[in-house]
Amino acid sequence: MILPGAMDFSTTEKRSPIMQAVDAIRSGRINRRIYVAGVVSCVLFFLVAFNHERASVTLQEIPNSTWKYAPTFFGETGGKGYDPIYNRTLGFQKIFAMSMPDRTDKRDALTLAGSASGIDIEFRDGVDGDKIHEKAYPPHWDKTLITASLGCMRAHMNVLHEIVASDLTSALLFEDDASWDVHFREQLSSYAYGARLFSNDPNSRHTPNSPYGDTWDMLWLGHCGQGLLGSDNRTFVMEQGPTVPRRNRRWTIVGFPDASMYPEQTRIMYPTDGGICLAGYAVSKRGARRLLQALQDANTDIDLSISSECKENIKCVGVWPPLVGVHKPMGSTGRDSDRTKEEGGFRDKGFTWDIVFDVRQNLRKLWDGDADYTPQWPEDLEDDYDERIARENEERERFELEQKEKEREEEEREREEAERQREESIHEKEGEWAAQPFE
Repeated sequence: MILPGAMDFSTTEKRSPIMQAVDAIRSGRINRRIYVAGVVSCVLFFLVAFNHERASVTLQEIPNSTWKYAPTFFGETGGKGYDPIYNRTLGFQKIFAMSMPDRTDKRDALTLAGSASGIDIEFRDGVDGDKIHEKAYPPHWDKTLITASLGCMRAHMNVLHEIVASDLTSALLFEDDASWDVHFREQLSSYAYGARLFSNDPNSRHTPNSPYGDTWDMLWLGHCGQGLLGSDNRTFVMEQGPTVPRRNRRWTIVGFPDASMYPEQTRIMYPTDGGICLAGYAVSKRGARRLLQALQDANTDIDLSISSECKENIKCVGVWPPLVGVHKPMGSTGRDSDRTKEEGGFRDKGFTWDIVFDVRQNLRKLWDGDADYTPQWPEDLEDDYDERIARENEERERFELEQKEKEREEEEREREEAERQREESIHEKEGEWAAQPFE
């Protein structure tokens, strides 16, 4: 049975569907309006499907150059293209860690952190700077620096050399005191979304080969302070809940980007002109090639040398607060660094800068499947935290106003005293002049 308005191809020659439709229209077996509406619907469907990949990168069109990504907390990963972040190398081809061969303590600790996180880490030996032949020094190397600085640089260069020689598409590099949050993968999901925005043309229909995009050189995930690239003021805001340390918990050696206009539980991404410390960073194939070439003529510490490249020659993407922190273990503080031989004091408890739910402090809970993770600063997650901080801020502001008022009053007294002394001096001189005999 043929319903009214339906097409009947049972007696039609074997022609193409388009020609069959044309015949049906000519014979009146299908309404022209219905056909036109169907064609338009098909065209719209294909346009939407064709531009599906573009939808996630059009935030660059926002005029103020500030992008905001607000995923559901620890849930949204940005789509199918982001699933590689959940593999054992976090979406990179390999993960390396540099460590001196005799620092078995650091290797054990980092291996445990990787195991608890489901991450495969390959160790590469650090380098003793005293054993580097002087002929292998970079031509303009500052020989007043300690040899450990040169050894540190050579260790990083050796890994970059391996990446280039093995033709790896990307790699993540850790120093052996690196640590991260137990929610590292979820954090990287939104970070990858931002990295794609920074690295890809928003008008391109190209599907990236990497979950982080294809045109970046370096993703600087762990540092002790970073700067913004002056020539590029784009910012990407990530809402990451309580895994973001409160402002009073953030640590830096040098300056850091101003994030005061954003809520406390947000991270920001930006093109960076460099930073201090290399706790964790990723390089693409192109980035590894460019850095290995540039470091052959380095003249100072590796983080400063890389910063020089970020300013002009390579695309570096930073994040504040960092996603990879520097861990300080329990015990002698002299164990912290292999660059000095200082004994230092004794640390009763280990900690990690800038990380809330530190993986190293939650190993057993991760192994036991206990999701009630221990934060480094439990008081920051209390229900009355915001009210308490507001009271503390009010008290601090009141104290600062009182101090300013005291300073103003002190300055006023000093001014009045200076004026009084000036007037007394004038009176004394007038008296001296009056006492002189008139000639």
